[in-house]
Amino acid sequence: MSVVHETAPTCHATDEIPPAQRISAWRKHLSDFLIELQFEPDPPESELSSVIVMRPLHDLRLLKMTFTAAQIVRERNDGNDAGYFLMVINVDGVVAVSSIGRQLTLNEGEAVLLDSARSFTIHRRQQGSCYFIRIPRGRMAQLLFPAETMVMKALPRKAGLLHVFVTYLNAVLQLADAATPRVDHLSYRHVTDLIALLLDLSETPTVREAGLAGDLPDEAQVPPAVRFQAARAYIVEHGHERISIRQAAAHLGITERHLQRLFENNGTTFTAFLNEIRLARAHALLCDRDNDRLKIRSICFKTGFRDVSYFNRMFRARYGCTPAEVRLRHIEQRLMPETGFGD
Repeated sequence: MSVVHETAPTCHATDEIPPAQRISAWRKHLSDFLIELQFEPDPPESELSSVIVMRPLHDLRLLKMTFTAAQIVRERNDGNDAGYFLMVINVDGVVAVSSIGRQLTLNEGEAVLLDSARSFTIHRRQQGSCYFIRIPRGRMAQLLFPAETMVMKALPRKAGLLHVFVTYLNAVLQLADAATPRVDHLSYRHVTDLIALLLDLSETPTVREAGLAGDLPDEAQVPPAVRFQAARAYIVEHGHERISIRQAAAHLGITERHLQRLFENNGTTFTAFLNEIRLARAHALLCDRDNDRLKIRSICFKTGFRDVSYFNRMFRARYGCTPAEVRLRHIEQRLMPETGFGD
């Protein structure tokens, strides 16, 4: 038996399984990798057609599934797999989601957070694709969010962040075979940061909302966690522009020094976080087939960098290779047959 890298992706296709065994096989794949789930074609007598690509990334589980009309059902469970949240991102088509007495329709590019301790139903009425991300409850708590209050709330497509996230997830899944431990670590950081920022834009109050209506609150009135999340959300939304710490501080109604301390208290700096967001977006653009003809110089400027040499140095320092090498590797990976994924 060959040894497979512990974070390598695996791929499964129903075409490789007799029709009578497909439903039970898919239930097992989903339940073993994510949480215990029931899976039924819609209508039940129809023949299931699906492809799954899945990959563990430290304590996260990433899964992309393309499938024909079906229902995925989670029954209430207080067992070992109740300690997770499941983020569902609808790539195309329409998906109906119901849980905790609410119903939600996810259109193309929309997402929702579900709680594995609560029953839920995901209903796709036509063929399409979804991303599923399993996030431990403890990890979510470390992101400074009361995640239970975000369950069954649509995550907005603000500032194109969901598109960036989906493009990045696709790259993480496709290029995992060639990833080094260092790249794995960076990928994990980027994915968790993007999850946090998606939840930021959905839930975190602005500085004005957190203080007195009509007036900028003083520094003591707003909790540091709220200010920090608002600062990160501002950088994500405006990172492609020529922004400075002075502008961000003015937007938040605090001093530059106070803003710098917020980042330092969370183990980073304003500039480091800004560069991290810009580099993640550049990496996503390089991995997106729609941008294959976009010059690297243009990607540099599009993501907020103003000096190509500096961009190249920063990119190599983060990813261990040049932008051109990432693009070439991704193009080559796309040309490989799907059987290139391990079982």
